[in-house]
Amino acid sequence: MPTTKRCGTETAGNKAIGGVPRIHYFDFQSRGRGQVIRLMWEDAGIAYDDTRYSFEEYPDYKKTRIMEMNPTTKIPVVELNGRILTQSYAILRHFARKLGHYDGETEEEKYWADAMCDIVIDWRFVFIQAFFADNMEETYPEHQKTARPRFLKALETHLKTHDLSTSGPYIIGKNITYADMVLYQICHDENLTQEGRKGLKDYPRLAELVDAVEARPKVKAFLQSDSSMIKRSKKNICPWFNFINRWIVTGVADFNALAHRKRSLASAEGGNYNIGLSHVKGGVVTRFPPEPSGFLRVGHAKAALLNDFLAHGKGNWNLICPFDVTNSSEESQKFEDSIVDDL
Repeated sequence: MPTTKRCGTETAGNKAIGGVPRIHYFDFQSRGRGQVIRLMWEDAGIAYDDTRYSFEEYPDYKKTRIMEMNPTTKIPVVELNGRILTQSYAILRHFARKLGHYDGETEEEKYWADAMCDIVIDWRFVFIQAFFADNMEETYPEHQKTARPRFLKALETHLKTHDLSTSGPYIIGKNITYADMVLYQICHDENLTQEGRKGLKDYPRLAELVDAVEARPKVKAFLQSDSSMIKRSKKNICPWFNFINRWIVTGVADFNALAHRKRSLASAEGGNYNIGLSHVKGGVVTRFPPEPSGFLRVGHAKAALLNDFLAHGKGNWNLICPFDVTNSSEESQKFEDSIVDDL
């Protein structure tokens, strides 16, 4: 069953937004788009009900309760006075306007906050694609080396050069906006805020923004509290998320180095046709008659590879040789005999 916890006590902030909201989100500890909404509410002193779903139970609720609230079945979802609010960034902007804060005062400030938020949306999309891919041991290190630095450099440049961003630690200068929290959260989710900001050592302006967000008294208290890191199950995905983030760069590098050494040794022994078919699950069935050595043509190079695999016992093979498909008008019995001899 999902858990629900009341966080905080009602204040003028609750009156400004019209009551006590309830957020539905994963039991994802301090990560994800739902956490940004919590950050804003905590900073504004808003009491809220926090309903969290484990990853194991969420699929069942997704088909029932969540679908009733949001046809896309996506969370976070916020309930407030019988109204349903969806889409995390729209939710943030909605409450920023309700509070008369976190959204900038001038049209220029509002635009700049929105623009920086949109960059983070693009970043988060590629981050999630890379991290949750089936072959994440390949896609996530590649993301860390290519896409992520591209976004970091762009954001760092904007913060260092835009006239609003140069007037204070936040995106629009001295006043925090929802976009600062969005930017902070993606840095946190990518493990760039941990270990003394080691991941941001080449991006001092971004590090300054992260420090400014975390230094806000209510945010600091929240991040140090149990409310930001509810732990419900040993099966919770977050410990694995943290472990993989720490391990994956060095781990994959070690695997690649080992593979490189093996390839180097194989190369030193001479050429070979080993293309890894021995790893095919369930073995291989070839229905194409392998070409005999003496009849090899350029168009049948793949047949030569199959010949070699079969001859040297590589892999779990079943072979069907349909000799009736040979062109008897052009090939002789020697053709068939040569195939049998090769095998």
